[in-house]
Amino acid sequence: MANETNPATKTAETKDTKAKAAAKTQPAQAKTAAPANTAPKATEAKKGSEASKDRKVAFRISSKVKAGIRRCGVRHPAEATDYPADRYTSKELEILKSDPDLVVVDLR
Repeated sequence: MANETNPATKTAETKDTKAKAAAKTQPAQAKTAAPANTAPKATEAKKGSEASKDRKVAFRISSKVKAGIRRCGVRHPAEATDYPADRYTSKELEILKSDPDLVVVDLR
């Protein structure tokens, strides 16, 4: 009977072993996590009069497709969205203006 262990001791040892294992893996998880102070990037496009408050609005783009489409790395919804003059390069503007599924209005 001297070799028998107390069930409460086994439970305590199991919890201690699990805690040690978690402590070993925790630093590796912390390295892969994103920094807490990283804020998501705000989109440059703004609806309606909001854009005119920040920068002069140069273009208003909307999609003829109800669900919207992506062109030049940007989602263009069916609702008109205002963009400043420096948002697109001249080559990108040519692509957007020539797309039959988009309506591009030059406001300059």
